[in-house]
Amino acid sequence: MAFKLHNDGTVKEMIHWNSGSSAAKLSEPERFKDVDENHPYAKFIDPLHQYEVLQANKEENFTPETFLTRAEFAYWLSQIAYFTPPSKKNQCFLM
Repeated sequence: MAFKLHNDGTVKEMIHWNSGSSAAKLSEPERFKDVDENHPYAKFIDPLHQYEVLQANKEENFTPETFLTRAEFAYWLSQIAYFTPPSKKNQCFLM
């Protein structure tokens, strides 16, 4: 079980893993200003925004009609899979 906290110390997210299932307490739903609940992909975009995989731009928009680079897609996949990209620091173990 793991907790992610808000700056004020309240629980923002709780994750519980076991071999058969997982559960998470999500933060309060936030919506991008340009993705309303009737958007055809809102049910996919909103949870990823709650998990902070998708970030808003300066205007608090998602801009779902813009193109996505391979690097952005790879970053999103790594965030969804709870994968931490390799460190740029020197390796502590030699192969």
